[in-house]
Amino acid sequence: MINLEELDLYKNNFSEEFPLSVKNCTSLKSLNLGANKFSGNLPVWIGENLSGLYVLMLRSNNFSGSIPLQLCQLASLQILDLSVNHLHGSIPSCLSNLTIMVQQGFSQLQNLDPDDILIIYSYNVDHVMIQWQGTEREFIRSNMKLLRSIDLSSNNLTGEIPYQITNLDELIALNLSKNALLGKIPWKIGQMKNLLVLDLSRNNFSGEIPSSMSQMASLNYLDVSYNNLSGRIPSSTQLQSFDPSRYEGNLGLCGPPLTKKCTRDEESGIQHSIGESEGEGIDELDVWFYIGEAIGFTVGFWIACGALLLNRRGRYAFFYIS
Repeated sequence: MINLEELDLYKNNFSEEFPLSVKNCTSLKSLNLGANKFSGNLPVWIGENLSGLYVLMLRSNNFSGSIPLQLCQLASLQILDLSVNHLHGSIPSCLSNLTIMVQQGFSQLQNLDPDDILIIYSYNVDHVMIQWQGTEREFIRSNMKLLRSIDLSSNNLTGEIPYQITNLDELIALNLSKNALLGKIPWKIGQMKNLLVLDLSRNNFSGEIPSSMSQMASLNYLDVSYNNLSGRIPSSTQLQSFDPSRYEGNLGLCGPPLTKKCTRDEESGIQHSIGESEGEGIDELDVWFYIGEAIGFTVGFWIACGALLLNRRGRYAFFYIS
């Protein structure tokens, strides 16, 4: 069936390695093998032979090995779901070659023949089930046109997030949770302004949350819990609106929406209270100074006047001299 465009074997009980003969189905646009028991390494020929794929879902299987670099050849891929497998190794930096997920990639498509563009933008899949904001959700044909998603969660991936992934500025969902990734969150992740969902939870990320994330106004789901992040959570309407549980498990994180104050805030609070107490002390001293001065003047005045009134010779002498 070399003209087959969609192969959906989702949620069955198929096992062992995936049949090699499928690589002859070069017209495939959607390949969904999710929720089975397929094993072995991810087939390299998927990237080499099925170049027209825009949906590749292999989640919830027993695939092992590393992510083949050949998958980066799938320029029209919109949905890549390799979650809940036994994959190891690093995330390929060449994922930035997934042209349809890169904004400037659309200008590159202008160089293709009109027939090729029609193939890339033909949507013949009725629906697809993906993990969205922590739950399984069905996307139908009408809203699949806008969906750009990468899910590599629940594997054994290691190393850092390649900075090239921040070039995927048409991506709207990125899930790298439940791996063994480390290092810092890419500093330019804030330029992915179309991201709606970002899940980096349960890894070994360290350092600060990039300040550029304060620019991600479209973000409506964020989870960075259970890492080794530290420092102040950047100030923005979005980042402070998330539940504190999305940040928990990072002992070094501080600032709203967490109740833990940052060290600088505590120091400035102490200095502020000291300044207030000192100010109160000065005001009180001034008050007592003026009260004492008034009392001293009054007492001195009446002593002088009393002495003149009681001492007749002194009174005459005073007025005579005056």
